[in-house]
Amino acid sequence: MQLLGKMLGDPNKKDLKTIQPLVDRINAFGPAMEKLSDEELAAKTEDFRAQLYLYLKGGMVLEDELVKLFREALEQVEPRAKKCSDAQLHAAMSEPRQVIERRRDPEYYLKENLQDTLSEAFEKAYENLNSILDALRISAAMDRAEETQEWPDEAKDPQQAVLKLLKDVEPALDEIEDDDLEEAFKKVWPRFEEARRNAPDKEEGADKRFEQLLDDILGKLQSELVAVKAEQMDEFIPEMVKRYKTGKTLDDLLPEAFAVVREAGRRTIQMRHYDVQLIGGVVLHQGKISEMRTGEGKTLVATLPAYLNALAGKGVHVVTVNDYLAARDAEWMGQIYKFLGLSVGVIINAVEPSTPQRRAQYQADITYGTNNEFGFDYLRDNMVGSLEQMVQRDLNYAIVDEVDNILIDEARTPLIISGQGQESTDHYVQFARWATRLKPETDYTVEEKTRTVILTEDGIEKIEKLAGIKNIYEEGNVELTRYMENAIKAEVIFKRDKDYIVKDGEVIIVDEFTGRQMPGRRYSEGLHQAIEAKEGVKV
Repeated sequence: MQLLGKMLGDPNKKDLKTIQPLVDRINAFGPAMEKLSDEELAAKTEDFRAQLYLYLKGGMVLEDELVKLFREALEQVEPRAKKCSDAQLHAAMSEPRQVIERRRDPEYYLKENLQDTLSEAFEKAYENLNSILDALRISAAMDRAEETQEWPDEAKDPQQAVLKLLKDVEPALDEIEDDDLEEAFKKVWPRFEEARRNAPDKEEGADKRFEQLLDDILGKLQSELVAVKAEQMDEFIPEMVKRYKTGKTLDDLLPEAFAVVREAGRRTIQMRHYDVQLIGGVVLHQGKISEMRTGEGKTLVATLPAYLNALAGKGVHVVTVNDYLAARDAEWMGQIYKFLGLSVGVIINAVEPSTPQRRAQYQADITYGTNNEFGFDYLRDNMVGSLEQMVQRDLNYAIVDEVDNILIDEARTPLIISGQGQESTDHYVQFARWATRLKPETDYTVEEKTRTVILTEDGIEKIEKLAGIKNIYEEGNVELTRYMENAIKAEVIFKRDKDYIVKDGEVIIVDEFTGRQMPGRRYSEGLHQAIEAKEGVKV
């Protein structure tokens, strides 16, 4: 075996040899990062996201990126695009984004067929946005008429004057056939004349009637105007597609991204990653275990792969062993993430389950929490009646602190969600008192290895007398043995301040391997209630 090991070599040393060139590349970025201003360093996050290969993936991430590209194209062809809010653009793009996601192979449309996909999405989004743009056009037309005091509806040739005013504020109308423009005017003009003729006061409401005329004309021309604008936006799409065709993967971005985090750490919390910590970050990004001793900076190391994987916008979980560490690390390391423009959430016992507040924490770019909280939320999400009730989003990437404890030691105790029991708590209290009257070896025997108790014949007879029944094994009575066995376990096997503690009127289990408290965890099959009865707290 030793000979084989010498022939094959140490796999860890081989990994280190492949990682060292990455560390050298990270260090090479150092001088350039130091020269950047805080704003320039923070802006690197958006630069990385723009470079990410197939960053257009799904959900709000896809919508965010589509909106960014749509605004870029819109501002090239639409004079009033800057007056449209992000919320309005998101509302316009929501439907096209959903259409892309519903397709059988959305990745194909976002990779091989990206140009056509963007073209269709932009055209539909512009159509959805058109009513808002029409309102802006009408407002601009009214301002111009007010400024010149020339009202087209009072001109000798109202048709020519009205269409000229619209063309002045929306030059794209010049691209539409004159016949289409004239037809649109002729269809709505009679209604305008009738409204003006029937008005009790010709002056009162004149502006409103004229605005309605302009709105009706633009409404008739919507399909033609959308087509013209879509054709104009198509001219800018090929350049956009090139960015994604020549995009990068997370692995491609790793050296520069790690260098950015290292510099951000130095500026925000005055901690700079050592080379050995960079190695640990690479190992974690690769999905492997990085073994580090206490004091070697595990918390700081996690910021490197957490930031890198958060760039994709699909969420990162950092799993810790207790609420204190989760809250501390989220606040401490959160300074780095927030400096770089990422959001940070924390899931602890104090945040009520299945609430909008908890869902908001999961929507953050990086979410800290304990394995119990993440695990129970996963179980609860699989029990909800509708998708809207879920708090977690799709699972993407996680870093597990003290992985041996969480995935081996704590994994021995399963996470269980159970409904409210129908049984009376009086039984637990009664049997807790009776357990003290039983004698070991005479009334029961204890298996220390398996932590179980077995009632003897004498013990069964004593229970029957105490309970006032003739036969404990009759139908309806057999459950009493379970109460008695749990009461004895609670009395003689499970010790206070060793297996559990009592804190604020609650029995809290103590992890047998780490000595840490495990709030929210309960022994199963009635044992926890038996301990509560023994300690005199609420069952």
